[in-house]
Amino acid sequence: MLPLLPSSAETPTSTPAAKETVTVSGKKPAVQVLPDRTVYNLDNNIQSSTSSVSDVLRNLPSVDVDIDGNLTLRGDANVTVLIDGKKSPLVSGNLADALRAIPANTVERIEVITNPPAEYRAEGAAGVINIVLRKKVEPVSSGSLRVNVGSEGRFNASAFGSTKLGKVPLSVSYSESKNINKSDSSFVRSDGTALSSSLDFAMKTKMAFSMRMAMLFANYQANEANSFRLSGMYFRMGMHFNMAQRTSLLATETVTDSLLRLQTDSVQADLVYTHNFAAKGDVSLDLSHSTSWGRSSFDSTCFNAADAADYCQSQHSTTRGNNTELKADYTLPFGAYTLPTRDTFKAGYALRNEHSLDDAHGFLRDGAMADWTTDSATLFAFDRTIHAGYVSYEQKFGKFGVKGGLRLEHDIVNTELRTTGETHATTTTGLYPSLHLSYAIADTQQLTLAYTRRLDRPGAYALNPARHSSDAFNAWGGNPDLKSEQADSFETSYHDAGEKTDLIVTGYYRTTYKVITDVYRQLSDTVLLRTTDNLGRRMASGVEVNLNATLLSGLALRTSGGLAYNEFNPGALAIGKKQSGLGWTLKGGIDWQATPDDLVQFNAGYTGRQFFAQGYIKPTLNGDFGFKHKFGEQFAGVLSINNLFDSASRDTVLTTPGLNQTGHTSTPGPIFYVGLVYTFGGFNDTEGAQNGGGNQDMGVAVPSRSPGGGL
Repeated sequence: MLPLLPSSAETPTSTPAAKETVTVSGKKPAVQVLPDRTVYNLDNNIQSSTSSVSDVLRNLPSVDVDIDGNLTLRGDANVTVLIDGKKSPLVSGNLADALRAIPANTVERIEVITNPPAEYRAEGAAGVINIVLRKKVEPVSSGSLRVNVGSEGRFNASAFGSTKLGKVPLSVSYSESKNINKSDSSFVRSDGTALSSSLDFAMKTKMAFSMRMAMLFANYQANEANSFRLSGMYFRMGMHFNMAQRTSLLATETVTDSLLRLQTDSVQADLVYTHNFAAKGDVSLDLSHSTSWGRSSFDSTCFNAADAADYCQSQHSTTRGNNTELKADYTLPFGAYTLPTRDTFKAGYALRNEHSLDDAHGFLRDGAMADWTTDSATLFAFDRTIHAGYVSYEQKFGKFGVKGGLRLEHDIVNTELRTTGETHATTTTGLYPSLHLSYAIADTQQLTLAYTRRLDRPGAYALNPARHSSDAFNAWGGNPDLKSEQADSFETSYHDAGEKTDLIVTGYYRTTYKVITDVYRQLSDTVLLRTTDNLGRRMASGVEVNLNATLLSGLALRTSGGLAYNEFNPGALAIGKKQSGLGWTLKGGIDWQATPDDLVQFNAGYTGRQFFAQGYIKPTLNGDFGFKHKFGEQFAGVLSINNLFDSASRDTVLTTPGLNQTGHTSTPGPIFYVGLVYTFGGFNDTEGAQNGGGNQDMGVAVPSRSPGGGL
C-alpha cells in the first residue's frame, strides 16, 4: 500500500485521524502531474542507479544542465534547489559541483515546480527544483546495497537500511562516490581590430569530485495526536582541479599549470513536532540548523616560451557558514476529501538566518623574487535574516479547483568587507501572491491556469566586492549593490491522460525585472572581469509539449519539446544593446521491458541556440543508454553509458561593445558504468519498468495512464 504523495514537500505533512487516511495500492508511478508541480520518481531510472544528480536532471523536461554542470529551468539559471523541501548545505556552495558530486541513487524523486504556491519561500524566479532523498522505512528490517564502478576511476556506492526500535522506525543511509570530469577548452578574444587585445587561449582540465554522506531518519508517534520526526546528516565534498593552459598574446606564448583543492564539510539536524486537533486541523513546528566549513587552495605557476619561471600565484581561503530556520504551520481541512487533494486552509510563519565568514589570502612570486609577497587579503562577512508569513486556501467546486495564497517576506542583509571597512545594509519587504486554477473537462482531461510572483536574492558570493584572478587574463568579483530580481509568471496547461498516451501541453510567459546576471567587462586591454549586475528586464515565453506513449506491450516512448522566445533588455546598464532570439529543445527516450527481468532505456536530447544577456550558446546534443537485469529477487545488475555520442560540448559567443570572444569546451566520452544492486528483507529496489503511472491534477483524480518506467 502506497500513501498518496504529499502535496508539498516543504510544508509539513498533516497527520489526520485514522478514519481520514487514504491509501492507494500499486507501484509508484514514474511521473506524477500534481496541481503545482511535476514529480519524477527515480526508482526505475537506470541512470539514477549509477550516475550523478546532474546527469539525471539533464534528461528531465524543462530542465537543462550544460557541460560545466550549470543548471537552468526553461533557460533561466535563477532556480532555487531544495533538499527535502529545505535549503541545505549540500547545495549551498557551488551548485554545479554539488549536483555532479551527489550520487543519484541517494535520491527518491525530483519535483519540478515552475509556479510554487505560497507555502514555498519566494526565492527562485524561474521556479524550484526539490530533490527528495531516500528515507524509506519498511515495517521489518530491510535494506539495499549498491556498488558502481565507471571508466577512468569513477566509483560510487550506497547502503540503505530501515528497522524499528520499539515504536520508533529508523532509516539510515551511507553514500560515497568519486566522479571524474575532463574537458578541453579554448577561446579567442579580440577587440575587433586585431590589435594588442587579441588573445588565443587553450586549456585542458581534470576535475575529481569525491563525496561522502551519512543520514539518519527517525519517527516517533507518541499518541494519536502527537508525533515527532528527527533527521540528521553529515556531508563532505572534495575536489581536485588540475588545469594546464597555453596563452598567446602579441606573439608571446605562456604556459600555466594550476591545481585547485577544495573540501567542504557540513552537518545538519532537523526536528519536526506535529500536533493533530482532529477536526480542528493540525500544527507543525520545524526547527533545523546546519553548519558548514570549507577550505580551498589554488596554486598556479606560469612559464614563458623559454621555460623560464615567470611568476607563481597561490591563493588560500576558509569559509564558515551557519543556517538556522524555524517554521510553524497550521493546516485546517474542511469539506470533502477529493483525490489527490482536500479542501484546506493553511497559514504559517518562518524565520531564517544565514551567516557566513569568508577569509581569503593571495600570494605572488615572480622570477625576480626570492620570497612570496602578499597579493591580496580579504575577510568578508555576510548576514541575512528573513521573516516570512503566508496564508493559503484550496477548495474544489464541482469540476473547478482553486488554490490561492499570499506570502509576505521581510529581508534584512548586512555585509562587511572587513579588510577595507566597506559595509552595506539593505532591508526589503515584498508581497508574493500565487493562484492555481483547474477545470476538469472530462475524467481524464484537465485545464490549469497559474500565476505566481517570485524573486531571486543575491547570495554572499555575488555580494562580495573583493576581486580575485585565476590567471593574468581573467578576474572575477561580486557586486555589493546588487538588488533582488522579481518575476511575474503566468502558465496554462492542458493534460490528457489517454489509454495509451499521456499528453501535456503548456504555455508560459514570464517577465523579470532587475535580472541578476553575469556580466563581462574589460579591466584593461588584456584582462576581462566577470561580475554580476542587474539587467533592466527579461521576458521569456514559450510552449512545451510532453508526450508519453505505449507503443507495444513493454515498449514505451517518452518525448518532450519546447519552443521559447527570450528577450534581454539591459536598460541603463552599459553592456550592449537589447538581445533577443528564439530557441528550442527536443528530448526523447525509450523504455523497453524486453523480458520480465530485463529493462533497456535510451535517452537523447538536442538543445538549439540559447541566448543570454551578452551573446548566445550554440546547439548541443547529448545521449545515454542503460540496461538492467534482475538475478532473482535480491540481485540486479546495471550497465549505463553517459555521453553516448561523444558530443558533450559548449560553444559560446560573447559580443559586447569593443569585445568579441568565442569559446569552446568539450568533454571526452563515452563514460561507462557497471553496477550491482543487492536488497534484503523485502526492500523493493530491483523491480523492472512500471506499466502504469498515476498522473493526478488538482480537483480531479486522473487515472493511471503514464506508460513506461524510466525517465
